[in-house]
Amino acid sequence: MAGFALLLIPVVIFLKAYNLYHFVEGLATMCILMSFLGGLQLVAMGLLGAYVGRTYEEAKRRPKFIVDESLGFEPPALASVSDARVSAPKEATH
Repeated sequence: MAGFALLLIPVVIFLKAYNLYHFVEGLATMCILMSFLGGLQLVAMGLLGAYVGRTYEEAKRRPKFIVDESLGFEPPALASVSDARVSAPKEATH
Protein backbone atom coordinates (compact mmCIF):
# COMPACT_ATOMS: atom_id res chain seq x y z
CA MET A 1 0.00 0.00 0.00
CA ALA A 2 2.88 2.37 0.78
CA GLY A 3 4.48 1.45 -2.55
CA PHE A 4 1.20 2.18 -4.33
CA ALA A 5 1.09 5.60 -2.67
CA LEU A 6 4.63 6.33 -3.82
CA LEU A 7 3.67 5.34 -7.37
CA LEU A 8 0.75 7.80 -7.33
CA ILE A 9 2.97 10.82 -6.65
CA PRO A 10 4.39 11.02 -10.22
CA VAL A 11 0.90 10.43 -11.64
CA VAL A 12 -0.52 13.40 -9.73
CA ILE A 13 2.48 15.54 -10.71
CA PHE A 14 1.95 14.60 -14.36
CA LEU A 15 -1.76 15.40 -14.18
CA LYS A 16 -1.13 18.77 -12.54
CA ALA A 17 1.69 19.63 -14.99
CA TYR A 18 -0.58 19.13 -18.02
CA ASN A 19 -3.58 20.76 -16.30
CA LEU A 20 -5.57 17.49 -16.33
CA TYR A 21 -6.18 17.51 -12.58
CA HIS A 22 -9.76 18.68 -11.92
CA PHE A 23 -10.37 17.55 -8.35
CA VAL A 24 -10.69 19.35 -5.04
CA GLU A 25 -7.44 20.91 -3.85
CA GLY A 26 -5.59 18.69 -1.38
CA LEU A 27 -7.56 15.55 -2.22
CA ALA A 28 -4.64 13.80 -3.93
CA THR A 29 -2.23 14.81 -1.20
CA MET A 30 -4.55 13.51 1.51
CA CYS A 31 -5.23 10.21 -0.31
CA ILE A 32 -1.55 9.60 -1.01
CA LEU A 33 -0.59 10.49 2.56
CA MET A 34 -3.27 8.21 4.04
CA SER A 35 -2.30 5.33 1.75
CA PHE A 36 1.38 5.75 2.58
CA LEU A 37 0.84 5.88 6.34
CA GLY A 38 -1.59 2.94 6.17
CA GLY A 39 1.02 0.94 4.28
CA LEU A 40 3.66 1.77 6.87
CA GLN A 41 1.29 0.60 9.61
CA LEU A 42 0.73 -2.68 7.78
CA VAL A 43 4.48 -3.22 7.42
CA ALA A 44 5.00 -2.47 11.11
CA MET A 45 2.22 -4.91 12.08
CA GLY A 46 3.80 -7.57 9.87
CA LEU A 47 7.19 -7.14 11.53
CA LEU A 48 5.59 -7.22 14.97
CA GLY A 49 3.63 -10.36 14.03
CA ALA A 50 6.78 -12.10 12.83
CA TYR A 51 8.54 -11.22 16.09
CA VAL A 52 5.65 -12.46 18.24
CA GLY A 53 5.38 -15.65 16.17
CA ARG A 54 9.06 -16.47 16.60
CA THR A 55 8.87 -15.70 20.30
CA TYR A 56 5.87 -17.99 20.65
CA GLU A 57 7.62 -20.84 18.83
CA GLU A 58 10.70 -20.42 21.02
CA ALA A 59 8.61 -20.32 24.20
CA LYS A 60 7.16 -23.77 23.42
CA ARG A 61 10.72 -25.22 23.45
CA ARG A 62 9.83 -28.01 21.06
CA PRO A 63 12.55 -29.61 18.98
CA LYS A 64 12.72 -28.47 15.39
CA PHE A 65 12.55 -32.08 14.21
CA ILE A 66 12.38 -35.60 15.62
CA VAL A 67 14.44 -38.40 14.07
CA ASP A 68 12.33 -41.54 13.83
CA GLU A 69 15.06 -43.72 12.35
CA SER A 70 18.45 -43.21 10.78
CA LEU A 71 19.62 -45.29 7.86
CA GLY A 72 23.26 -45.92 7.02
CA PHE A 73 24.65 -44.89 10.40
CA GLU A 74 26.16 -47.15 13.01
CA PRO A 75 24.85 -46.76 16.54
CA PRO A 76 27.35 -45.07 18.87
CA ALA A 77 29.55 -47.51 20.76
CA LEU A 78 29.13 -47.51 24.51
CA ALA A 79 32.27 -46.80 26.49
CA SER A 80 33.42 -49.59 28.79
CA VAL A 81 34.58 -49.13 32.36
CA SER A 82 38.22 -49.76 31.43
CA ASP A 83 38.08 -46.91 28.88
CA ALA A 84 36.69 -44.54 31.45
CA ARG A 85 39.63 -44.97 33.87
CA VAL A 86 41.23 -41.69 34.70
CA SER A 87 44.94 -41.71 35.32
CA ALA A 88 46.14 -39.83 38.37
CA PRO A 89 48.13 -36.72 37.60
CA LYS A 90 51.85 -37.21 37.93
CA GLU A 91 53.63 -35.15 40.50
CA ALA A 92 56.12 -32.70 39.21
CA THR A 93 59.77 -33.36 40.02
CA HIS A 94 62.10 -30.47 40.72
